[in-house]
Amino acid sequence: MKDKNFKTINLDQTIYIDNVLKCFSMETCKPTSTPLDDNTMPIKHVELTKGEYREMVKILYRKVIGNIMYVMITTRL
Repeated sequence: MKDKNFKTINLDQTIYIDNVLKCFSMETCKPTSTPLDDNTMPIKHVELTKGEYREMVKILYRKVIGNIMYVMITTRL
């Protein structure tokens, strides 16, 4: 039985998520299985040594995960 006085609240973080994807140039990304293969190089067109690349990926990874966690934690009632 539905109560006519029952109201719903919708929380939507679409704009924030779209902005995060744009910030990391991932607005056209497609889903993939995780974890990625160690030989996968998602960042192209940059000349880096393997050590520089791994360090850069760690920093980007932390930033992306931080942004995703922000949405996960703050979008709750």
